[in-house]
Amino acid sequence: MFESEFNLSFNLHKAYTDIGLRDDDKVKMSCIYDIPLDQIDGVLEGFEKCNRENMEAVLHEYGTPEVNAEKEFRIAYLGDSITSYRMSHRCIMQRLLAPYENIFIKDFSIAGLKVSDLFTAFYPGINDFAPNIAVMMIGTNDMRITDDEYQYTHTPVEHFARDYAYLVEKLGKMGCKVIAITLPPFCMEKMKPALAGWEILYRRDVQKEYDDVIIETARKNGAVLVDMRAEYEKYDPADITIEDGLHLNPKGHGILIRKVFPEMAKLLK
Repeated sequence: MFESEFNLSFNLHKAYTDIGLRDDDKVKMSCIYDIPLDQIDGVLEGFEKCNRENMEAVLHEYGTPEVNAEKEFRIAYLGDSITSYRMSHRCIMQRLLAPYENIFIKDFSIAGLKVSDLFTAFYPGINDFAPNIAVMMIGTNDMRITDDEYQYTHTPVEHFARDYAYLVEKLGKMGCKVIAITLPPFCMEKMKPALAGWEILYRRDVQKEYDDVIIETARKNGAVLVDMRAEYEKYDPADITIEDGLHLNPKGHGILIRKVFPEMAKLLK
């Protein structure tokens, strides 16, 4: 059951092509993830409980946003499994903005995505959605290193810089305001035993190079930068990641949303 819940929590059924499979279709989710239908409500409610708690914490700190009712907002989320997660900053934001009929949110995040994969998602998906706000947190899979004699980085930083800049510039030319987020922490002490056999390695010095690209690209293109580095430094990575040490847990996403939400609120006025 744990493995099934894990797979469901990261929406592993998602792909580039939208085939109309709704994340809230309990019957289909039950079949896909082999979770008995009489148990799936409890699993989903567990996810929702975390999201409600994080949403309430944000509202307590910032209050409800002042939204321009005369404008339509189309918000695209561009990321990987960390954003696709059912208890992620995206899910919390969706609940915070659910009361507003002029706000439409679409998640283009898929587990395993690298920055270049978003090119595939751009046409026709992202382009047709025509976002005027995009929340972009991508790079965790790009900076991954093969833990073998080759020590191969999945996306060399110079390629990451080119591809990340392309996306930010492309979105900007569409009239879309990008919220660029630096990369979340990881915990190799948890990751090694949890992902034994995956032969992957993460290094903080390498992460700094990718974060530097995100920061410089955001500044160069007038994007909204959410630099989370100082905030994450206040916590032990083991305390804000799930069992695999790679993905933020609900506490970690709560920390993240409290920094993203005020920036989003400014764009919605």
